[in-house]
Amino acid sequence: MLPDWYLARAGLGRHDLFSEFAAEYSMDLDLAEIAAESIAMTVALAHEARENPLVAEVARKASGRLPIAVVTNSETAIAGAFLDQTGLRDLFDLVLTCDDVARPKPAPDLYLLAAERFGVSPQDCLVLEDSDQGVGAARSAGMAWHDVRSAEWPPNCAGLIKSLSKR
Repeated sequence: MLPDWYLARAGLGRHDLFSEFAAEYSMDLDLAEIAAESIAMTVALAHEARENPLVAEVARKASGRLPIAVVTNSETAIAGAFLDQTGLRDLFDLVLTCDDVARPKPAPDLYLLAAERFGVSPQDCLVLEDSDQGVGAARSAGMAWHDVRSAEWPPNCAGLIKSLSKR
């Protein structure tokens, strides 16, 4: 039951996730303490991080050709640790985390901030997402998106990589 509960909320920010858990299970939790412990444990496990091969290939092809960003509901410490572990950090022009906005995904704020920082229209952005909350945020921001969990992603990715190779 608990894994299903969590998977239905994968992509939520840590504070939102723990708040929903406390409310749903009628628990009085120290949300700040739990969040801090969870962040520390996740950073400690960063050595186990592995790249998503197709998404990483898109980033490698786009890097230096187009402005690209990591936009995540993870905290800055976690995003940095995972990018360092996978060796992907230098591919990205911008890393935005839940620490950069008041309302993380599913609100569109992170994606809109990325477009603003790049000086581009949201309609000119393409989002690669791995959560329902992120897809909703991209859609709300008016951005095109691909769900990298879907069966359609590998063929879409191949087309995307081919178009980036022509740039």
